[in-house]
Amino acid sequence: MGLPSLVLVLSENQQGIATGLDEAGVVLNVGWYTKASIAQVTKTLVVLLEDRGLRRRMGLQGRELVDGLGSERAVKFLQTLSYSTLESN
Repeated sequence: MGLPSLVLVLSENQQGIATGLDEAGVVLNVGWYTKASIAQVTKTLVVLLEDRGLRRRMGLQGRELVDGLGSERAVKFLQTLSYSTLESN
């Protein structure tokens, strides 16, 4: 995260994530790809390209949201599960 982005929703499981990231100021959510017109995508992209302050804020919000340590947390969690499984056997 940290890269200002325009997103289109491609499947149902992405809807909530796209909406949440848009509300958090991390991305600009154009909505469902089947409903977004070329004009709508173009207009949103132009807004993003022309507003340096918006891009800066989106980048900062993204870096605040994601610390880059998720894979380390996942490994630690999986190790905990593995040790718990070994201890219970």
